[in-house]
Amino acid sequence: MNVKVSLLAALLAFVAAGSSSAATITFNTARGLTTGANVYTNGSEQVAVSAANHAGGIVSNLDIVSTMSRQGPDGGAGACSPSGRGTFACRNDVSWDDTGFAVDGLGAPEILLLDFGALRVSLTALTFSKVDGNDDVALYSYGNGLLSGPTAATGALSLSGAGIATLTGFGPLSGSIFGIAAPGADDDWKLQSVSFDLVPSQVPLPAGGLLLAGGLAGLAAVRRIRRRA
Repeated sequence: MNVKVSLLAALLAFVAAGSSSAATITFNTARGLTTGANVYTNGSEQVAVSAANHAGGIVSNLDIVSTMSRQGPDGGAGACSPSGRGTFACRNDVSWDDTGFAVDGLGAPEILLLDFGALRVSLTALTFSKVDGNDDVALYSYGNGLLSGPTAATGALSLSGAGIATLTGFGPLSGSIFGIAAPGADDDWKLQSVSFDLVPSQVPLPAGGLLLAGGLAGLAAVRRIRRRA
């Protein structure tokens, strides 16, 4: 009986290791302007958010474009590019309300960069604020690092509704580094949250599978011996 219990526990652990886990991280919180990255967490996973300019997902000006976030109905992660909206100055003013610093595509288009570090995830949903019914977003995955350019892209996707909009159904987009971009001059929004599935590591599973198969074979052999006796 102990052998059966042990093998059942191993089977359950093996199945759990091969399944994905859903999670969400919100950016609707107050963080100051930085040309580096602001780190957000849900208590278990974390993501570093920075900003840049882009042309079709090819990033530039990583050390110039600022990112920040504010809390409120129009809150979320945004960006500020000195070469973006005319003479608009990037300034870290704590009195600035939640409507400022949207990611926009006017002038030098802006892109938010989400870096999950060692985690490999599959994006499932993105929630935006400041949506006006005429906004698009383009998604990119950087499987070989930012400097190598995107390895996957969705093209321009429309955000429906006004105010808050959640984007889903954009197909599998997996990796550790992603770009959430404003592709056109009329696009102007902020990112409130990202939902994703954790992609399980495939490295230990083959060895675990062989161990599990060997245990099941051993249990079957024990049963045959007992029946013969």
